[in-house]
Amino acid sequence: MYSFSKNYKLIRNYIYNNNNNNNNNNNNIMIMTNNNNNNNNMTNNINNTNMVLYGSNMNSMKEYLNFNNINMFKYMINIPHNIMCIMVGILLMDGNIEYTSKKNLDKKDIKNINSKLTLKLIMNNDNIQYMIYLYMLLSHYYLNMPKINMKMMRGKYIKMLELSSMSLPCFTLLRMNYYNKRIKVLPNNLYDYMNYETLAHMIMCNSSYSNKNKGGIYLNTYTYNIKELIMIMNILNIKLNVNSTLHKSKNKYTIYIKNNKLLYDNINKYIIKSMKYKLNYE
Repeated sequence: MYSFSKNYKLIRNYIYNNNNNNNNNNNNIMIMTNNNNNNNNMTNNINNTNMVLYGSNMNSMKEYLNFNNINMFKYMINIPHNIMCIMVGILLMDGNIEYTSKKNLDKKDIKNINSKLTLKLIMNNDNIQYMIYLYMLLSHYYLNMPKINMKMMRGKYIKMLELSSMSLPCFTLLRMNYYNKRIKVLPNNLYDYMNYETLAHMIMCNSSYSNKNKGGIYLNTYTYNIKELIMIMNILNIKLNVNSTLHKSKNKYTIYIKNNKLLYDNINKYIIKSMKYKLNYE
């Protein structure tokens, strides 16, 4: 298990001082590992029979770049359920999946179509800490730490943090479920992947705190139509016992969740320290 407090300063300094445009995350993992030697750490992991939570013993793929059995990555389709719940929380908000194998998509087997999961957030202290936290949770899908880019917004250049995964077929499968061409949609099995950790990442990824009526959280779900938002609200209510309401802002809608003790008790452990103010219940 990674220690957030011990790694925060180290990784933050890395982001600021080593912001190189590294294109490794645009390559296929099979290409990057080609013609290298076996990695003893990978072998030790395979031979270790200790019982652990599925996916929790996987480290950053940087450790395995010398691993020669590259064919295993070609069939890396299934994502562990606990990891999928985190990714779903990101995808429901500002996360996106982009094809990196764009030619003849309709003629290829899914194992030969690569995509990457990306997240771009405005650079501030909260988002820096969240990006680092996310990188440590999902580091076995990443080769590079978050990097800084500039983006034109409302006539100004804004610093953006960007975290991009490796290009893998598993993200292509995920894209097929969460996109209709270039438009995000909600899959029929969303209920199966919604839990308190999913909601925590929705809150940390893109939400705003309201101090009205003892406080609450607006999930900035502007991407979806009313029918889709009601689907999310129903899942939150039925599965997590989280009551929410629909709020209109100009011509778009957001989901409002009022803070309460039950929500705080169930979600607090998943929220990083710098964002606990959004819960505001102690």
